[in-house]
Amino acid sequence: MISFKSALELGNKYQQLALSDPLTKLANRRNALTILQHEKSRVSRNNEPLSILLCDLDHFKMVNDKYGHNCGDMVLTELAQVFTQSVRQQDCVARWGGEEFLFILPQTSAEQAFVIAEKVRINVQHHCVYCHEQEISLTISIGISQLTAEQNIDDFINIADKSLYQAKTNGRNQVYPQQTTSIDL
Repeated sequence: MISFKSALELGNKYQQLALSDPLTKLANRRNALTILQHEKSRVSRNNEPLSILLCDLDHFKMVNDKYGHNCGDMVLTELAQVFTQSVRQQDCVARWGGEEFLFILPQTSAEQAFVIAEKVRINVQHHCVYCHEQEISLTISIGISQLTAEQNIDDFINIADKSLYQAKTNGRNQVYPQQTTSIDL
């Protein structure tokens, strides 16, 4: 017979599995959508900005093809750590799917999100992953979206997705839309 304490621990374990990506330990897509809904409600109440970053690893298929899927998994795991170390405590980083990540940035305008995105992009560019005695260098492309009062969550994410696509089209390893203000990293 299972004890109450064991049942609680098992329940907590299953809840954690339901809310996080097993590989990266980041929030998963389902959890990210719940957080976005919560933040959207808060934005409506408090009239604060909310921005997201949609990030994709550039040429990740080549990493898997050249180094193998175990190295690809190592890349994703290490980048998850780089991402969480590059953002503020109140921000959420989620694995959105495959090699795509969503950053939820409460109380953050698009201009402020650009500063964070550039910091993340530069940290990834300067980070090397070592797998099977091979050095793997990476870059990322990032799209930014700031929530407006009339947008729903799907529209909000779609704008970030279109911005990400534009960053890729413009040559990768960049943030879109570009900001004209000077930034301090």
